[in-house]
Amino acid sequence: MEANQNRVVVAIVDSGLNVDDERLRGAAMEGWHVTSQAMGHIALDGDFTDEVGHGTETAVGIRRFAPDALLVAVKVLGADHHVRADLIAAGIETATKRGVRIINVSLGCPDATKALLIREVCAAA
Repeated sequence: MEANQNRVVVAIVDSGLNVDDERLRGAAMEGWHVTSQAMGHIALDGDFTDEVGHGTETAVGIRRFAPDALLVAVKVLGADHHVRADLIAAGIETATKRGVRIINVSLGCPDATKALLIREVCAAA
């Protein structure tokens, strides 16, 4: 992540970002895609392309209040609109470990029994 103590860094745990969206022109962006691999291992790759649009819309809203912020996409939601609590939790944990102090999560989890996992990760963040 860009080392600049004066810049606000906001992680957006969502569907990724559309780097070509006109409303984000000039924005500093980076990110990763959180996926689940064999045996439940979490993996990260650099393709945080937004296939849904929700993450991009969230970033546009954040940029209105913090136009110079570094937007860190943490893609956990794909084109199928399916999201899992363990991926949300892994996204929050990864952002925290990378030094992000402001994390936006505008997603719900269909499995309410997994809400405790997300609460625990948020508390640890």
